[in-house]
Amino acid sequence: KLIRILHLSDLHFRKDDDHKQLLNILDEDIQDDIDYLVVSGDLSDRCNETGYQNAAEFLSELQTRRSIPQERCILVPGNHDVQRDLGSFEIREKVDNGDDAVKVMAGDLETIIYLVRKASSYADRFGRFAAVHKKFTGRDYDLTDPGKQICVLVSDQHRLQFLGLNSAWQIDQFRPRRASIHPDALDDGLKSLRQNPGYLGIAVWHHALTGNDKIPNDVFLGRLSQFGVRLCLH
Repeated sequence: KLIRILHLSDLHFRKDDDHKQLLNILDEDIQDDIDYLVVSGDLSDRCNETGYQNAAEFLSELQTRRSIPQERCILVPGNHDVQRDLGSFEIREKVDNGDDAVKVMAGDLETIIYLVRKASSYADRFGRFAAVHKKFTGRDYDLTDPGKQICVLVSDQHRLQFLGLNSAWQIDQFRPRRASIHPDALDDGLKSLRQNPGYLGIAVWHHALTGNDKIPNDVFLGRLSQFGVRLCLH
């Protein structure tokens, strides 16, 4: 039996975008039933709140129109799903070894301050994404540890399994090109895939492997292949 996967990415909804227009276009273009729905990030342009409301309504209505249950939906974040506020940073005049900091010029050229990442709240910048993820998939999105930001969806019926990863876990408004795959998330995901030998593996993340915003360290691809991943969606 043919398996149909609808993969969407880079929706970039804004305040005045009409999400129903996009739904109607999809209805015109795709007449067949959809077995799985995969969305690989950038729901809203620059994570603006009204755009996110549009995205949430779009995804909800798409699920309803196509009768796609939550357990057959995968959603991963992109760089535009990172909230751009300063709540995840603290201002310091000096930094310590190991601090993840951004140097900022203030006033004259001799005044330097640093914005230092707050480990306790840095993941909160995915708060809007996590809320939509819960509504769309029915599953919680971990905001306490980026090493746990994975999702695994297994289908015994079709003998396939999806692994969703967050390639934007290190990205913020000051470091927009730090795309990577968290090693702990990859390890945990591969452990899950190992439990179903012979199943087709499909990995999902946001960033490309070529171009200016690519993931520079692509060693993880070899490991995915070893565990049965044959298709990557981003």
